[in-house]
Amino acid sequence: MLKAWQAWCSVPIKSFHLELLAAEFIAQSPWRSHDWFYFDWIVHDFFAFLYHRADGFVLVPGTWEVMMLGNDWQSRAASAYRRAAKACEFESQNRIMAAGDEWQKIFGTDIPRAV
Repeated sequence: MLKAWQAWCSVPIKSFHLELLAAEFIAQSPWRSHDWFYFDWIVHDFFAFLYHRADGFVLVPGTWEVMMLGNDWQSRAASAYRRAAKACEFESQNRIMAAGDEWQKIFGTDIPRAV
C-alpha cells in the first residue's frame, strides 16, 4: 500500500526506507496484535508516525548502516494522514463511497472505492 502511495502521489522517499519504517512501526504499534480488518486505522497511524520521522534516519538491518530520511516527503505524509483521518471518519458514518474517494486520493484509482 505504501508503495502505491509513493507512486500515486510522487512521494520522494526510497521504497526501502518505507519498508524499514513500516516494519519499525508495526513492531512498536498497538495494532500489531490486531488483524488487517483495521487496515484503515493502521494506515492512519502509520502516516502520523511517518510524519514525525522527517529528518530522522533508519538503520539497515545486519549492517547497521545509517540512512538519512530527509524531509522532502513530509508534506505528502501530512496530506495522506489528513485524508486517512477523513476516510476513517466517513467509514464510522457508514459513508463507504466517500471513504473510498479519500483512499483513492492516497493510493490511486487501482484500488476499489468500496469492497
